Amino acid sequence: MTTSVSRPAAASAFLGARHRGLLALRLPGDVPLTDELLERLGQLNPEWRLERGHDGELVVRMGSGGPSFMITAEILAVVFAWSKAVRGYAFGADASFNVVDPLGGEPMRNPDISWVSPEQMEAMGGFPPMRGFWPVCPAFVVEVRSPGDSLRNQHGRMADWLRFGAQLGWLVDPQRRDVWIYRPDQEPQQLRRPAVVGGEPLLNGMRMDFEPIWQLIDDAEAAAAATE
Repeated sequence: MTTSVSRPAAASAFLGARHRGLLALRLPGDVPLTDELLERLGQLNPEWRLERGHDGELVVRMGSGGPSFMITAEILAVVFAWSKAVRGYAFGADASFNVVDPLGGEPMRNPDISWVSPEQMEAMGGFPPMRGFWPVCPAFVVEVRSPGDSLRNQHGRMADWLRFGAQLGWLVDPQRRDVWIYRPDQEPQQLRRPAVVGGEPLLNGMRMDFEPIWQLIDDAEAAAAATE
């Protein structure tokens, strides 16, 4: 299948929305959203994905389900297998990262999939923190759009990741069968129903076969249509 590439609006156009979740709750000034409090809230509310916004607010996101969850699992399996050969660490959505925003603020984010490079591990002393969130922005991040996610907000999250320091990002849009490729200082690339996507030059040798994923969604949509 031929893959086409198109150019969306400039990434800077997506930087306006600072709250990229289902809702954002501002806390009283005397109740700072520390790592310890955020971790405890996450333990008490495992059905939600909780983040800290740029201004210290509590950002609540809905967990992925259905095809989005399956797609995330498929991609994570490939990234994890690849990372075992090159070192570094691959994570699912349970990994949380404290990042520094050059525009201000120290948000905490948890991408659907992430990879921390060997060089980043060495900079942290060669081992992960025993408690709390990782004090680093992953070199590679993947966000999978769920049916309830705004595509504009998802583009905003990817622009955020590059600003935080990510070197490569994939935004997977199952509804449209698109994969958007994000790299620093470049416009995002839109791949329309790509068969295979590689991670070069950052992820040399890592290749994701998306055709089974698109077929899974095709079959699920056909089955749903047949029952209507």
